[in-house]
Amino acid sequence: MKARSLSELGALRDALRQAAEEAQRLAEEKAREAREREQRERATRDAFALAVGPVTRLAENRSAMPQRPRPEPLPLQRERDEREAMREAMSDEVDLESLL
Repeated sequence: MKARSLSELGALRDALRQAAEEAQRLAEEKAREAREREQRERATRDAFALAVGPVTRLAENRSAMPQRPRPEPLPLQRERDEREAMREAMSDEVDLESLL
């Protein structure tokens, strides 16, 4: 904003005052929103703490489960196949065509 004459200084002063008031209103509104957001977050944390109960912090390695050695894999399908082959070999079903 520029004033071309001294008579326009009053309007310039009013415009600057209005801009300052608007800036202050916006700053107060942002501060109020920040307080409300903090209160909501605090209420959420409190509700969670009430629902969960006492907790303990995990170790710094950020691993919830300890690393345990994995068990050796079992060849279950192979064992089933071998059992089935033994059962078929020991069956009483004998016909002449299979013997020839």
